[in-house]
Amino acid sequence: MSVEDLRTAFRADREAVRRVYDAANRAFENKNYGEAVDLYQLLVTGEQASDSLYLNLGTAHFRNGSPGVAALWFRRATHVKPGIPEVRQNFEFLRRQQGFLEFGAAEWQRFLLRLSPGLLSWAAWIPLWMTLFSLLFVIFGSRLTIKPLLIAAAFFAATGSAAFFGLGWYRAKHLAPENFATVVEKGTSALTAPAPDSDPVVSLPEGSEIRVIQDTGPWIYASIPGDVVGWVHHSSIERNWPIPTERTNFMPLDTDL
Repeated sequence: MSVEDLRTAFRADREAVRRVYDAANRAFENKNYGEAVDLYQLLVTGEQASDSLYLNLGTAHFRNGSPGVAALWFRRATHVKPGIPEVRQNFEFLRRQQGFLEFGAAEWQRFLLRLSPGLLSWAAWIPLWMTLFSLLFVIFGSRLTIKPLLIAAAFFAATGSAAFFGLGWYRAKHLAPENFATVVEKGTSALTAPAPDSDPVVSLPEGSEIRVIQDTGPWIYASIPGDVVGWVHHSSIERNWPIPTERTNFMPLDTDL
């Protein structure tokens, strides 16, 4: 069964999604963590998305001996729905156990990340249009007695527009999950150059977070918590977002699950 066939089957039969999900939960309860990972991943490949699915998949990966992949899925669950207590608790436990590196975020940055890019775009464009209309009235409304007021309104609207455009740029450049990746391979280090025999800059325990500065294909030039930079091989990390769903090797959908 191809990936597209799987997605079509899930769209046509919502009960199949529930059966696979229940089968994954049973496998987890029976401590068959490898099977649980495969079944949860089957749902991800079929374009099923939810914070609970990502939480369960992360927990199954942790129990199956892959703490870095577990941290990755916990971050993805947080992106879908911030502030989930179970995810936060599991992630804190994993952080203490692994001692991985992670970027800190101020409260205002977390708030900004919760705002959608579309909302920030509207908040920037509306005052920009207000600025343009105010200036048009000032230029062509020669008899208007409120020109000083319109000029002041245009100034404040332009300032607000620039501020929101700036916040949108900052969010996209520095905070968006698309810019970040998680270390999923044991024994990973950031290196001084994009070559395997380069000197290490810092060790990156599984679950560590990096911010991608430049993607050259096999190597990633990254910012690393602690105000350092280095090169990390692409095979050692996985982007936090978007979630890759194309897989060439997965179990076929069994509607009798």
